[in-house]
Amino acid sequence: MTYAQEPDSVHDTWRPKPLDVTRPATLVFVRSVHPAYPDAPSYLNTPERAMAAALDATGAGWWVRNAPTRALGGYGVPMPVQVAGSQTFFPDFLWWVDETCFAIDTTGVHLLDAKVRGKLLALTNPKIVLVTAGRVSANLDTLEERTGWTLVLPGPAAPRRTHYADLGPLLAALGELTVRPSR
Repeated sequence: MTYAQEPDSVHDTWRPKPLDVTRPATLVFVRSVHPAYPDAPSYLNTPERAMAAALDATGAGWWVRNAPTRALGGYGVPMPVQVAGSQTFFPDFLWWVDETCFAIDTTGVHLLDAKVRGKLLALTNPKIVLVTAGRVSANLDTLEERTGWTLVLPGPAAPRRTHYADLGPLLAALGELTVRPSR
């Protein structure tokens, strides 16, 4: 799936809104735009919590847990066709490294095929990537094993999937896809 023309990032500027964490238990981060997030599964489920910790541990760039709607301050990627009743995709995380923004969506294998078909757009900025816990099969519908993480990227003819033992190397591989600032 492609756009006739990509969204205009110069004229459609988005900035994260401040996050008021009112719950007494919070998760504190160093590299996040928001220094703390609610310690609640409804805000960061298990894979999302692992991704937040891994993004923070990279020491590269800055990240934010994206809100699920515009009304809550989330960043939405407009989709060229409606998917599951929506024209907008709100990825779980945005990660800025150098001059590249990654829109990272952690997802279960049961949702992966639909997200690949509708949301894995080959955009320049943000670069959309899907991440699933475990080793995902070639047809993207089952887990071959429960260990590690699978990164799914848009490909020229079909999505590219790569398995990593943990999120550190997966994020390092993404970091290699960044656009370095010109000097």
